[in-house]
Amino acid sequence: MKKKFLIKRLFLSLLCVTAVGFTSCFGGEEPSSDSSISSDSGSEIIEPVKDYTGVQTLKGFENNDDLYAIKQLQTDFDLTFTMDITSEQKKEGENSLKIYYKDGTFGNVIQPLETTDFADCSVGDIKSISLWVYNANEVEAPVTLSALKSGSVPIAQVKFNLPANEWTKCTLPLNKVAMESNAEQFYAFAFTFSNAVRNATYYVDEMQAEFGAEYSAADEENLVKVNDLIARINALPETITLENEEVMKGIYTDYIALEVAYQGAVNNYEKFESAVNKLLTIVRGKIDYSKDSVACYFDKFYGTFQVTRGIVGFPNFSYSEEVKYKDEAGSLCIECTGDDWTYVQLSTAVPIVGYATTTCAVYNGLDKKIAVCFGWFEMTIINPGEWVTFELDNRDYPSRIEFYIAALDNRGSATAAYGNVYISQMVMHP
Repeated sequence: MKKKFLIKRLFLSLLCVTAVGFTSCFGGEEPSSDSSISSDSGSEIIEPVKDYTGVQTLKGFENNDDLYAIKQLQTDFDLTFTMDITSEQKKEGENSLKIYYKDGTFGNVIQPLETTDFADCSVGDIKSISLWVYNANEVEAPVTLSALKSGSVPIAQVKFNLPANEWTKCTLPLNKVAMESNAEQFYAFAFTFSNAVRNATYYVDEMQAEFGAEYSAADEENLVKVNDLIARINALPETITLENEEVMKGIYTDYIALEVAYQGAVNNYEKFESAVNKLLTIVRGKIDYSKDSVACYFDKFYGTFQVTRGIVGFPNFSYSEEVKYKDEAGSLCIECTGDDWTYVQLSTAVPIVGYATTTCAVYNGLDKKIAVCFGWFEMTIINPGEWVTFELDNRDYPSRIEFYIAALDNRGSATAAYGNVYISQMVMHP
C-alpha cells in the first residue's frame, strides 16, 4: 500500500543543525544563531498520512508478520488446528493464509484492528469488511464473518456457504450507527469455520476494509429508537423487583423489533441482561426439591435469556406470544439459519441435580419434518405444525441440557434447517 509522508520542519531543522555542527567540528564556520531551534518552536513529529478512503487492504497475508498479527481463540482444549503462510493458493500477491482444521471446537480467528496499519481510524467510517476464502474441500462449507466487541460479542455477523474448490468473496456490511455506538468496545474482525467439516483446508486472502460509511435516513430514524432504549436501560434501578417486569418486557419487545444491524448499537444491553438475571432469581424463589419447579421460563420473555448458542450454528432467539403450548403465555422461538445441526444450550433456573425428570413440548414451525434430540440421546421426528411432548431423565444431563435440531430431506437424512422451532416452558419434577 502506498503511503504519503509529510516531512515536518523539525526534521529539516535537525538536519540543518547536524550538518552545520559537522562543518564547525572540521574547521568550518560557527553555526549562526539563526540555525538554533527553540524548545517551544511548535514543530511536530514526523508521522505517516494514511488514506482512509475507498477500499484498503488490512492484511494481504503475504508474510509471517501478517500471520503473527492474527490469532485463533480456542473455545476448548480439544482443537486440532494450524495456520501458515503459503503460496499453494492465492487470490492476490504471492501468498495467502492456509488454515487446516482437523477436529475439535473451532473458535474465532480474529484480526484486531490495532495490529493493522489502520489502528487509529474511526471504526464508524468503515462501510464493510471483506475477505476471499478458498474452500479446498470436496463439499460445501460455511464460514461466518463477524465484527466483535470486547467479550467476543458480535456487533455484526454474516454466514456464507463456500462452494467446493473455488474462491469466494465474503463481505460483511457494517452499520455506521452500531459501529460508532460500540467504538470504545470494538475489538476485532473475525471469521470462523464450521465444526461439521472435519480434516478441512481453507485459504484466506485479501482482508479489506471499505471506508466511506455515511448516515442514511433509516440510520437517523433508528438512532432515535436506539438512544431511547439506552436511556430506558440506564433508568432501571440497581435493585430489581417484580414491579420492574413490565417495563423490562417493554424494553425487550422494542429491542427485538429493531433490525439486527441496529440492535448492536444498544451499547448498554449487557446491563439489561444483568437486570433480567436478577429478575430470574426473584421469580425462581427458594428451591424446594419436593415440589415441581420451573427449569426454563420459555413461556415468559425472560426465558430467552436462559438459552445460548452452542458451538455449532448461529441461531437467533426471541420470545413469541403467537405460538404457545396450551394455556401458556408464550414460547421460546429458535430461528434456525441453515446449519446442518442447530445446537443450543439451555441454562436451568434451578440445579438439575435434585430433580428426577424434566418435561417440555417442542413445536415444528418449518415446512418439513425435523429431527430433534436433547443431549444426543433418543432422536424424535416432528411433523410440520405439530407439538410433541418430552420427558427427560435428568440423570442424562449432569450439568446442562443441550438441544439439537435438523431438518429432514425426502430420504429422511439430516439436512440444514431454515425456519422457527418453538419450546414451551420446561418444568422439573421430584
